[in-house]
Amino acid sequence: MTDERISKRLMERWRSKRPTTSRLTPRETDVLRLLVKGSSNKEIAATLGVGLRTVEGYVSNVFAKCGVRSRTEAVLYALRHNLATVPAAETDE
Repeated sequence: MTDERISKRLMERWRSKRPTTSRLTPRETDVLRLLVKGSSNKEIAATLGVGLRTVEGYVSNVFAKCGVRSRTEAVLYALRHNLATVPAAETDE
């Protein structure tokens, strides 16, 4: 195999393992934004009007597509890639 063919193959493998946030469904994007707000799965379920297990599935899909393993990593990923913004802090006046 030539160096060029090896390089091409390596690039194809690298591209296939990159996060695929462009493939997030609109509902997964909603879930990600709610994660950024600090919502629990139960709160997300209530907000979206779906079951808890459905939310767990969405969260798992978001993790896989973003290439992360935790809610914290998902939030950081969303913020770094402009998929969500940090909500304004509430003040008691």
